[in-house]
Amino acid sequence: MGALKFWGRHGTHPHDREVNALRGRIGRITRRPSWTDFLGTHMGIMLQQLHHTTRDVNDVVAEASRLSEQFGLPGLPVLRPAMLSDADLLRASCVRAFMGRPHLLLLEDPLEASPADLEDAFLSAITTARDKGAGIIWLVRSNAVGQRYWQGVTSRWRLADDGLVAVRMG
Repeated sequence: MGALKFWGRHGTHPHDREVNALRGRIGRITRRPSWTDFLGTHMGIMLQQLHHTTRDVNDVVAEASRLSEQFGLPGLPVLRPAMLSDADLLRASCVRAFMGRPHLLLLEDPLEASPADLEDAFLSAITTARDKGAGIIWLVRSNAVGQRYWQGVTSRWRLADDGLVAVRMG
């Protein structure tokens, strides 16, 4: 059995305030959308920041609105996730992932089946996060996805039958 640590602290203590604060610094995009349908999409976007940080609500709303526009939404989406198109849900997932200046981004096929105009906004956001020191784990099923981005990557790995294998980058 292994141990889960967040920046050197054990993540098994769910009521530890520091661990909760660190969870507020992890952005994620999952392959299958993970939205609570009884809340508006705006709450799904902001919930992590409202729960795991002590940020002012107005600051969280302002950041969510700015990121929504950056990723091509007309504003912060307030409809339930079931009422949004797949493309708009993907845009909302990007907004949620980049909220709060994440220290770690866990991205699972973020650009697969995405609208063409989302790629530039996504690559810009990921570059900004990386330049601010974020660690990025980007899982893709196709090497063609994000091809323009690979020149800034520090390491690439392929999942093989016997585990992770380093991919030559040159």
